[in-house]
Amino acid sequence: MAAFTASLDSTFVRDAAARARDAGADLNPLWRTMITVPDAPSLDPVEHDPEHETLLRRALTSPCVAAVGVTPADGPRTELQISVDAEGAVVCARRGDGAAGWSPVDAEALPEIVISMAPPGSRLAAPASMTTRSKATRLQLSSAQVEQIRSAVEHGDTADSAIAALPDLDPDLRDALTSKGDRASLAIHLIPPAPEESVTLLRRWTSGERGLYSADGPAGPVAGVHPVEDGDFFGTVIPLLQEGTRIARAHSTAGGAA
Repeated sequence: MAAFTASLDSTFVRDAAARARDAGADLNPLWRTMITVPDAPSLDPVEHDPEHETLLRRALTSPCVAAVGVTPADGPRTELQISVDAEGAVVCARRGDGAAGWSPVDAEALPEIVISMAPPGSRLAAPASMTTRSKATRLQLSSAQVEQIRSAVEHGDTADSAIAALPDLDPDLRDALTSKGDRASLAIHLIPPAPEESVTLLRRWTSGERGLYSADGPAGPVAGVHPVEDGDFFGTVIPLLQEGTRIARAHSTAGGAA
């Protein structure tokens, strides 16, 4: 099946999502955050290759979808949407101009694809090593410090300068909040055969001078960070994609997803 190009806001992609929904298929919730699905497909649909729509439908209804992004300190951002199903995987590579290339790949190739995203020599590129997180490792601004920053910004300071001026701030937390180093992000939604056990994770990584830091949730580092081993990016993303592959195969064994 050949690769093709179609932006996420194109009529082709939106109509394919609407037709999949109307046929009774469930779109992965992560895709529903990225694509505006029309109430009904276009009355005058764009001509397309049926194989391309088949590939799109596989991607949009996969039980494992991950959005992985890497932003080097110097250079353009790389962003991939990776969908894993019982047949393998579909990778959507988004570009800065809005275009997106869709390609079928073997699930076994996903670790190598993710590894290729990190800048050579970056903390993000260190060999995979997952760090254990706990409340004890979490670094967070106090409510008083947040108020100091807010007040300084209201009086014309930048957030970075306000954070840098905070007295008695943990050095690692200061490093994480003011770093201009390489960054990465992961949003993943896994749907096991028992849908009530679905899992969603949103995590970001920041490379500082002192180390690598991760933060969970939409608020990002301001809500708290964890110092992690340099290999934590690969050590988190790759095992989760491998778990997604196992889940997709379990769907197939159970008779397939809707």
